[in-house]
Amino acid sequence: MIFVTLGNQNFQFKRLLDKVESLIRNGEIKEEVVAQIGHTEFQSKFIRTIDFMSKEEFDKHIGSSTFIISHAGTGSIISCLLKNKRVMVAARLKVFDEHIDNHQLEITNVFQKKNLIIALNKELSDLPLKIKNINSFNLDKFRSNNNNFNENLFHIIEKL
Repeated sequence: MIFVTLGNQNFQFKRLLDKVESLIRNGEIKEEVVAQIGHTEFQSKFIRTIDFMSKEEFDKHIGSSTFIISHAGTGSIISCLLKNKRVMVAARLKVFDEHIDNHQLEITNVFQKKNLIIALNKELSDLPLKIKNINSFNLDKFRSNNNNFNENLFHIIEKL
């Protein structure tokens, strides 16, 4: 199963779902596709859509997926990486009214430079090739810095 997540913000990201659906229709995607679509208005005969999920349901879909196609939200990306999943990332773009600015491009670039994700181009035209070659990407393993951050924060607080 391929899991697609668009996050929960009140913006549309139909462009990504349309692209995924076209790949199912032309046979380039043969697996079941489940999508958490948030506020995006989208109906499909080919993609099982769920508007919103609990954290447990979201984690379950990540865990049972072969890979994830995600918007460039840090929470979504890190949730996938913590489960050691390959994640393709598509940035929501202001020009399509998918967000208020292009900060998701910046997020995508940071994760891509760290070799943690498979970044999709702005047009999403590379999605078919990247799906076909999903297992050939040699990605680095994500290592959370939360413990170090928390320890440093406690030291700062103790000194106050």
